Amino acid sequence: MTKEDHIMTQNADYQPSANPKRLTRRQRECFSVLMTYMTEHGSAPSLQWIGHALDNISKGNVHRLLSELEAHGLIRRQRYSRGKIEIVTHEDESNAA
Repeated sequence: MTKEDHIMTQNADYQPSANPKRLTRRQRECFSVLMTYMTEHGSAPSLQWIGHALDNISKGNVHRLLSELEAHGLIRRQRYSRGKIEIVTHEDESNAA
């Protein structure tokens, strides 16, 4: 069983919303922090930096929020690489189709 399979079996009952506009307050805050940082610095912030910006939440909770944003289709992450977060734009979606 791969690491990804193990994660999927642990979260098998999690059903992400099909509508990305239906984000929780915390998910919206996390997305806003990502957008602001990436606009200013041109790269993704660390999990620790995001956690500090969101009232000192743990890196585990930051990881969960990023996974939820990815499930909503708002960001894309490259697995097993540090700092590889992309904001998904409408142009990205139309080019993929």
